Amino acid sequence: MQIGNTLEFRCIKNDCGEVVKFSVFEIAKDHSIRCGACGKEYTFGEELVGKLEKFEKLCRAVNEAQEILSDTNVAINVYSHEVKIPFRLLLSRLNTQLNLDVGGREIQIRFRVSPLKDMPQLAEKKP
Repeated sequence: MQIGNTLEFRCIKNDCGEVVKFSVFEIAKDHSIRCGACGKEYTFGEELVGKLEKFEKLCRAVNEAQEILSDTNVAINVYSHEVKIPFRLLLSRLNTQLNLDVGGREIQIRFRVSPLKDMPQLAEKKP
């Protein structure tokens, strides 16, 4: 998974196409963000913000577990053969993308996992 501290999607206004980046922490405060290029405002409902928070936690948990997951396999039985796929390979192919319908158009919100030091609530507790 990629390292960073943002969720992102492409703006849909008049085919603007600019990448709109935001953090779950920002969206939880006022539930809206604006495209930096065209100014289109995106408002997220309480339910969607909750889902984004859960999505972020899932991505972080998988990222934090990479050390133990790298030594594991996922076994798939194909007829009489067992095929073992290293979890490390699955992690490298993990699609951290949430597909949503916004105004009749599908957008993909991508998540970039950040190191703990980039998280706002932990960054304030520097020794």
